[in-house]
Amino acid sequence: MFRLTAAVLGLALFACSGYAQDPAQAPAASQPARAPTAQDVLRRADLFVSRIPELLRAGRSAEVSEYSLEALRDLEGLLKADPENPEVLVVLAELLIHNRDFDRGRKTFKQVLEKEPANYRANLGLGRHYLDSRYPRQATGYLETAARVAPPQSRAETLRLLASSLAAEGKRVRAVSTAEEAVSVDPTNVASLSTLIEMYLENEQVEKALERARALVESALQARAVDLSNRANLEQLIVAYQTKIKCLGACYALMCKRDARGRPSEQLESGKEADAVRVLGEIATAQEEIAKLNWELGYHLTLQVIEPVAAYQTEEIRARLESNTSHLLNLAGLYWATHQTERAVEFFRRVVSLQNPSDPNPADVRRNQDTARQFLEQHGFPLAAPPEPQS
Repeated sequence: MFRLTAAVLGLALFACSGYAQDPAQAPAASQPARAPTAQDVLRRADLFVSRIPELLRAGRSAEVSEYSLEALRDLEGLLKADPENPEVLVVLAELLIHNRDFDRGRKTFKQVLEKEPANYRANLGLGRHYLDSRYPRQATGYLETAARVAPPQSRAETLRLLASSLAAEGKRVRAVSTAEEAVSVDPTNVASLSTLIEMYLENEQVEKALERARALVESALQARAVDLSNRANLEQLIVAYQTKIKCLGACYALMCKRDARGRPSEQLESGKEADAVRVLGEIATAQEEIAKLNWELGYHLTLQVIEPVAAYQTEEIRARLESNTSHLLNLAGLYWATHQTERAVEFFRRVVSLQNPSDPNPADVRRNQDTARQFLEQHGFPLAAPPEPQS
């Protein structure tokens, strides 16, 4: 059976009555498995809750629903033994908010704050919830507290949320200064840069917005270069280019004559032709990059549909799928197109080495195996995986 996807691998921690052991902590085959401790159960529930947004983006809503129920049962079980445990209560509250049980989620967060008023995650959770619910006045107080006590790695994101809440309240000056602080804490944070750019545009500070938008694209390019297979980084880069185009559009509008209502017309101001050509050229280049990135994103979306199909089938059907050269070749091509090189090579090799393929047409098998063999040879990969080093 081929290896699990990143999303499914995370969910694999939650098998067999809720949770399985982390591979790093699994006992040797000769050793008896130990029962998970309360900390093990809490840690795994916390991991699951933290990854819910990622899993939902990957289209795993059915798994999220299933494992949410199991995590909920486990957290409630922990609270029976220790009803006031703030760590368990915070994770439970976050899970309840994800499950749209807002009333109980808010009460659980507030239960934590009664004992620990400066609890970072409880303040952040309530602040984010009220902001998402469009109650910025309630959100701001909690986010201000969260920003004061935020750990260093979370400070930029917390300040970004606080800036958004202040802006929603109409406190523009404080909102901009808070967003600028968020960017100064982490100049590469794409979300913080995007928030600051939007605020500059709302305040008609177009040049500042465009400067930051160019920095945003550079940050997103750098993040993508670290891992070309990361879909989230790809989507962030698309958003960065879209933001840049929005800023360039605002810049172009400043070069145009105003109509009777003070709105930009289609006619350029005299002497602005060269600047307009430069800006339009930047827009065209950014649009071209977006088109290329959306093409690649299409491969990710296709893979999201095809990859999990076998896992949902009966053993008999799954076995036929996993020995079907056309299915394996499709997956190999998608892995290659999404820069998952090791997985692509693994699946091309599986096509080449398959002894009893389930494809109904032998001609398809020969063609698929020839295609996979040619691919491996053209790209300099051995037809078979090298032997494991002897320990």
